Amino acid sequence: MILSGVSPILRFIPQHPGGEEVLLEQAGRVATDAFEDVGHSTDARDMMGTYLVGELCEEDKKFTKDAGPKEWQGGKNAADDK
Repeated sequence: MILSGVSPILRFIPQHPGGEEVLLEQAGRVATDAFEDVGHSTDARDMMGTYLVGELCEEDKKFTKDAGPKEWQGGKNAADDK
């Protein structure tokens, strides 16, 4: 789960530029902090919508440590994020 969105990561593993290990170690967890710490581009954030299958309801969000999205400072793609 990232930013309260639920996505099955297995479909994305072959396309993930960072490799499969980083995805698999976060599988089944609230991965927002790990996702934010990497500093993903806007393109990467937009791509997440392709894989989104659901979102946690407000009641279930109470039981996560997900503080929500951090303010994004980067550009539209990784080349802009210098």
